[in-house]
Amino acid sequence: MTIPGTEPIFDVIIDFLRASTWPQSREVLAAHPRLLEPMAELILSTMVDDPDLPLLVYPEMNDHRAAELLRMHESLLTRCREVGIGRAFEEMIRD
Repeated sequence: MTIPGTEPIFDVIIDFLRASTWPQSREVLAAHPRLLEPMAELILSTMVDDPDLPLLVYPEMNDHRAAELLRMHESLLTRCREVGIGRAFEEMIRD
């Protein structure tokens, strides 16, 4: 049994990336603020840079769309670090 909030960071990143909507992504982030920590940033950056990983995260998408969605999530977390979670998600949903 895993205590909530103690899942390995990679699993949390995958949950964040695979959330069906931006509000659901926000819920994952709210439950796991370590997504904003340097280790999560490094892992996600590595995932974005690996041309094979987007399709492993999003197997139902074409490679271009999968890579784009991975980059969007990376940019969103960067923006959360810069301006806060609320404002970053407002900007994402608005744009």
